[in-house]
Amino acid sequence: LSPEVKINQFPGLFVIGRKDSLSLCYEEMVRKFGGSEFGFLPKTYILPDDKDELVKVLENSRKPMIIKPPNWFCGIGIKLINKIEDIPFKESKMVVQEYIDNPFLIRGLKFDLRLYVLLTSIDPIKLYIYEEGLVRFATEEYTNNPEQISNNFIHLTNYSVNKESDEFVYNETPGDYSGHKWNLSTLWRYLSEVLCIDWRPVWEQTKEICLKTVLCGHQHIKREVASQIKSEYNCYKLLGFDVFFDANLKPWLLEVNNIPSLHADTIDSFVNRPMVAEMFNIVGFHVSKDVASKNQKAVSKKLGLEKLDISNIGFDEKMYSKMKADEDVNKQNKFMSDELSHEEYIENILDDISSSDARTIIRSEDELSQTVSWTRIFPTPSTHPYLQFLSSPSYPDQLLGAWEAEYGTNQEKREEGQKILRTLCKEKHHLKVPINKVNTEKTESRRAANKEDDQSTNKGDWMDIDMFRKFQ
Repeated sequence: LSPEVKINQFPGLFVIGRKDSLSLCYEEMVRKFGGSEFGFLPKTYILPDDKDELVKVLENSRKPMIIKPPNWFCGIGIKLINKIEDIPFKESKMVVQEYIDNPFLIRGLKFDLRLYVLLTSIDPIKLYIYEEGLVRFATEEYTNNPEQISNNFIHLTNYSVNKESDEFVYNETPGDYSGHKWNLSTLWRYLSEVLCIDWRPVWEQTKEICLKTVLCGHQHIKREVASQIKSEYNCYKLLGFDVFFDANLKPWLLEVNNIPSLHADTIDSFVNRPMVAEMFNIVGFHVSKDVASKNQKAVSKKLGLEKLDISNIGFDEKMYSKMKADEDVNKQNKFMSDELSHEEYIENILDDISSSDARTIIRSEDELSQTVSWTRIFPTPSTHPYLQFLSSPSYPDQLLGAWEAEYGTNQEKREEGQKILRTLCKEKHHLKVPINKVNTEKTESRRAANKEDDQSTNKGDWMDIDMFRKFQ
């Protein structure tokens, strides 16, 4: 990708977007850290590999299972089973999960949440969640009666399924306790005002499983990004997380959608339009260099930039360069080689902010300054313990962790940190990138652009992975 291109994608994201891949990554985290830390994904069997194990389970129990194609969406191909003869014996992959049969009900109906999660960087990890979302109801009263196991209007909450029901009611007024789709804040108000339940602890637990889900795929995504992406500007990703509450209000992850639907219905647009607008502010699209050079004076005059002594409104790839000066390399090697405790590196890592440090922190602060209804869930002043779940915490993760611990605890401290960054920016410290390395980077970008057509048909290309194909 050219340094000026920004796309809604990261290489390697299929590891959490495909249900089978997510299950494998998740089970690895369970083996490493235990079910107490990773206990939010229902037990999953991947067919045909786990067929024998699944058969044994159904021989000893009539517990319902739910079958899901690993890469389909909108409820396509999903059904419940509780008998061995209903297991699909195909060569193609299928996912079978234990069905959570004790849902939390509202007005006797099962429901789930569609939540929006934004990943702006994988190294360092920068992750946000939108404070609004969608609540999607089934259309028939819930029952565990085995005779109703095939009734999708009872057991599935997908909008694409339930809108076909004669019972489906469209909710045209956000905030009303009516219809079969609500916005998330309406659910919180219903729990608080009608059921007298404090929803805040549930929401914090829900945020945590969204973060831990991304951490499940972190190692693979980070490796793919490092090998294929040359600029920190290139990628961001809007993800749709489907979450379900059981009768104890424990949140369970159902799946991650790499391409979440953004419908134009009343409730959807009430949530999605401001969500997307704010997301674009966070990810920060730049004016291209060509457009800037042709329209510099007109744009500067229109936006009043001349008064701010801003001479260049175009994209500056140095701000997003991965190239590092010798001072950057030496500092990073020191902190990554020394076995420093959390307290020790927090105390020392910000003492001498290098040019690469400055770019990393400035980008982070710039994103955070644009948040209103998006909330950053990593990094924060309290998320350091989650670094233990990474195979190897990177220097940028530790740098931002230290920055948040020092300057992220309140607005006064945040402004103190931003004052330091303004001084560095006036000195153009953040734009100090070795000239020979910049030239090498530009050459590599031109070569990549020249080979773009060939790469688009290469079977090894990351855009040609299974998540962009229909399940066979």
